Amino acid sequence: MTTETLARYHRLETKRLGSVPGGAGYAVKRGLRGYPLHPGVALLAKADLSAERVLDASGGGGLVALAAGAEQKVVLETSKAALRCAAWTFADVPGTEISAGAPWDAPPGGADLVALAPPTDRGSARVRAELAGAHAALRPGGAALIAMHKDGGAKRYERLAAELFGHLEVIAKDGGWRLVRARKLNAKTPVVEKIAFGAADLTLSADPGVFAAGKLDPGTARLLEVVQFGAFAGRRLLDMGCGYGLLALKASLAGAAVTAVDDDLLAVRSTHRNAERYGADVRALHSDVDSELQGELFDVVLMNPPFHVGKQVVMDVPGAFLAAAYERLTPGGTLLLVANRALPYERELAGFASWETLHSDAQFKVLRATR
Repeated sequence: MTTETLARYHRLETKRLGSVPGGAGYAVKRGLRGYPLHPGVALLAKADLSAERVLDASGGGGLVALAAGAEQKVVLETSKAALRCAAWTFADVPGTEISAGAPWDAPPGGADLVALAPPTDRGSARVRAELAGAHAALRPGGAALIAMHKDGGAKRYERLAAELFGHLEVIAKDGGWRLVRARKLNAKTPVVEKIAFGAADLTLSADPGVFAAGKLDPGTARLLEVVQFGAFAGRRLLDMGCGYGLLALKASLAGAAVTAVDDDLLAVRSTHRNAERYGADVRALHSDVDSELQGELFDVVLMNPPFHVGKQVVMDVPGAFLAAAYERLTPGGTLLLVANRALPYERELAGFASWETLHSDAQFKVLRATR
């Protein structure tokens, strides 16, 4: 466990893409979706992006906006990591607005062209919400460029897009990725609704696409079963990767002073909303791992680290989670985490003063480490 692990995760890397006018530079980093370059975003960046007002909601850190020659460009990102990349990329590029938000947060009718690469791994509710957001953001007759992989249900979602927009054509294919242009001929836009559900004896809601929205994730359930939350009363607790805020809410209701962080803005919004429902004092921050914590220290860190990018296991983010937990714990502080049994987190805990397995079954393990 080293400080360098965390520094490497947070480091911005500069790249150049031939399709970008003049070979302009752009930034990427670990934690960016599809790092170092999402193939769907790359396909979008090579497309005809001719339009006066372009909205890049592709999740690629502004790469599509950089490739566009539009006079007015907006980059809309839900990922804090992607926002950090976009801020560097456009630091010296005039005429580009960078905002935290989902496609359905864009002003209605303000764009001539919208670029999307919907995260199909986050479920159909998220894809439908992104399509609805793009439709609402477009002026009548405007176009959405949408990149999806065939294994992610591209053809099924294309049928939905054709029905919503009124016209759709496939304009490129590459390695299983499909790029379509949907023209806004229909006026009516579906309402993007939050997902309401119950979990762990609480009534909750989550924005579309938030991790485990609509259910209790089995790993989180295992952590709730093993850990005694009453022991957190009066302690400073950090929920790292909070999702819709269940662990943060349980800890706060048990008397802990809770800070919750997540790279996904929609997760942070969901955590805020769920905490408010129960009058819980939870400070939720939109943060790329610990980027927004300003040197704060905690007595306890809870986590269910994300390790999937699509169907692949990628250890950059969980490695950064564990390194950040070490840096953010007080001496003698406690890390509690749940993980897929096959993941080798034990070697990442070697730098702690001690660690132990609290629970292990066929699917999961719950580990406790002391700083």
